[in-house]
Amino acid sequence: MKNLWLFDCGLKGLEVGLFDGLESLEWLEIQSNPMTSVEVGLFDGLSLLKKLWLDDCGLIRLEAGIFSDLGSLAELRLFDNNFTTMEVATFDVIDCENVVKFYNDSHTGGVMCDG
Repeated sequence: MKNLWLFDCGLKGLEVGLFDGLESLEWLEIQSNPMTSVEVGLFDGLSLLKKLWLDDCGLIRLEAGIFSDLGSLAELRLFDNNFTTMEVATFDVIDCENVVKFYNDSHTGGVMCDG
């Protein structure tokens, strides 16, 4: 499986290990689900992932290490969330050529590239 879309499924949280066995996944869309955070380790093993969309999930925090296994990531979308906490090292693994996109967000707004 290369693409997995979990759009508007009413997911309130995702357990670490949920994506085990999906190492060939390249696009993961988890838009419009009422989650406030994503646990470190959730994306472990998804080293081929190129697109990760976490738009409109009500996220309020991202911890350092959350994206540590995503060295191939080319697009990270975080539109329409409510971030209040974001650790400095959250985006360390993402190359500066990769764009982290925040729009309509109470914490950042605009486009950000951290690398």
